[in-house]
Amino acid sequence: MTLTNTKVVFILLLTTSLSLLACSSMDDDLDAAAPNENSSNMREQLASNCNVLPGGNDPSVGLDTLSNDTLKIFPNDTIFHKLLMQCIASSQGMAKIVTRSIDGTVSGQGTNYWMSYYAPYLGVYSSANDSRSKQWNLEQDVTYNGRAWDFHLNILDLPEGVAPDNTEVRAVEAFYDYGFNNGIVTFSPTDFDAVRFPKKIFGPDIMGALTFAYDGSTTTNELYLTNIGSNNNVMYIRNVYLHTESSNGCIAIKAMIDFPALWFDTKGNSGFTATVIGAYDSATEGAVLYSGIVRNSSTEKSVKSLVLEHPSDEVLANYYPLWQNMMKDSEKNSSHEASNDNNETDSNQKSAENVGYEVGGNVGYYLKGKYVPASSVGDKMPYLKALNKCLDMVDDVFPISPYKNSVNQVEWMVLEKSR
Repeated sequence: MTLTNTKVVFILLLTTSLSLLACSSMDDDLDAAAPNENSSNMREQLASNCNVLPGGNDPSVGLDTLSNDTLKIFPNDTIFHKLLMQCIASSQGMAKIVTRSIDGTVSGQGTNYWMSYYAPYLGVYSSANDSRSKQWNLEQDVTYNGRAWDFHLNILDLPEGVAPDNTEVRAVEAFYDYGFNNGIVTFSPTDFDAVRFPKKIFGPDIMGALTFAYDGSTTTNELYLTNIGSNNNVMYIRNVYLHTESSNGCIAIKAMIDFPALWFDTKGNSGFTATVIGAYDSATEGAVLYSGIVRNSSTEKSVKSLVLEHPSDEVLANYYPLWQNMMKDSEKNSSHEASNDNNETDSNQKSAENVGYEVGGNVGYYLKGKYVPASSVGDKMPYLKALNKCLDMVDDVFPISPYKNSVNQVEWMVLEKSR
């Protein structure tokens, strides 16, 4: 029987600390989430549906909008391509951290038998992540957007420890079927874990939406992150789209990264999008990315147009003269950084004039998540499977355009609770 919020609220404050997901060791324990003790199938875990990409899972590395400056990233091709993998891995890492934390709550609260993915219940627990009270509301047999789902989970953040009117804050909402073969998870990372995802870094409005599907051999993820760092001082990365498809030990990648404040000559031309296709071979840990750069006003969707016809190396090289002018203006406003900026400008100029940009339109190589310059790649065996996977995506299309991605807003999937 499904309990509703309008009838009764069960208050159960838990003081047991989860060493599995303790905030001080979150990064070390990401791979240690225990299986649901009531489940004999490891796929019956929410996080098992998140594809694992190379590199660090720390979202603050690739998504921190306060500690990065686009002036220092473009047109330096090495930094740019490091950023691509950092952002892609960090985006997926955020979804992974949230889902693993929920798994840990279900499997780790040993004395609280009511925490379950399959037993409808309404209760309150103390989050081991940020020590705030959260309300867990699991319902059964619901319909969303015309589709029937076996379960609907709502996790609310309770700033006052209880759930009076107008004080609860949504943290996670999920629809899924038995065994987690299909599902949708919408989340506010800063409300789910205020310590791991502080608003001062990620902004107060960041939202994520993860759709997953598993057909017995292939796991498909589609992730949207919007309003990253909005209302912070530096508008670095705003929106991210990431599609991953894992099968036969290889993960195919499509991504769009919105840089709303990027500009090359005057602020009137601000707003560009990095478009990416790539693949990762989990056996060799070799990955490749092909990247393009277009204005975020583009309505194109084809891989050929967005990636192959606007390769990042050519785009950056073409903008380089304008970039030099911009750097000079920047130096005037930041005289104390003039020496460092001049050194970086000289280095970039030599790269542009003498050797060009090593990757971009050509393939960008990564081994164990770390960028490898093309000139340093000798044996290409670790990358062959990934390269072949990329060839399969040449004629593909993105589900959204750079423009749609730049204005996209992830919203909660259902209306607030009826009163």
